[in-house]
Amino acid sequence: MYRRQTVEYPPSTGTTAPVTNDAAGEHRDRITSATFIQRDRCLLAEAGDFVVYDTRIPYLFGSVTTMRQLLIDIPIATFDDRLDADLGRLFAADGESIAQTIWTERLSRAHRELVDPRLRRTSVGEIAFRWGFSSQAHISRAIRERYGASPMALREAARG
Repeated sequence: MYRRQTVEYPPSTGTTAPVTNDAAGEHRDRITSATFIQRDRCLLAEAGDFVVYDTRIPYLFGSVTTMRQLLIDIPIATFDDRLDADLGRLFAADGESIAQTIWTERLSRAHRELVDPRLRRTSVGEIAFRWGFSSQAHISRAIRERYGASPMALREAARG
């Protein structure tokens, strides 16, 4: 599962010429001047931030190609042409595919909302759609598989 981490960028060596004079270019320059290990850590952390940030987009389940299309305006998409393979490899090294990471995070966030007493009047269906599940039945199956109880049973247990 994706774990939020602090990314330490290497100090600029001054040996790379800026690609552009905007923030995206500066960011890209820092990444390309990093060692491969540092670059991989930065890439994974940024991709993870994107996955966490955009878990509410229902259609983000698709392939890395779909993710890349959504990343068009984000600097990570400009790093290099091997982005698809790099992201797949980096997520796999962490034990989950990109799709699994997205669904794990969605399920975790939906679970937090289901057991949050402040949200007890929010319907299971509303929480399901908020986190990208296609229906109340979809989230019920996923919650039962992951947590061993239905969403309603989890809510009742949380009320104590």
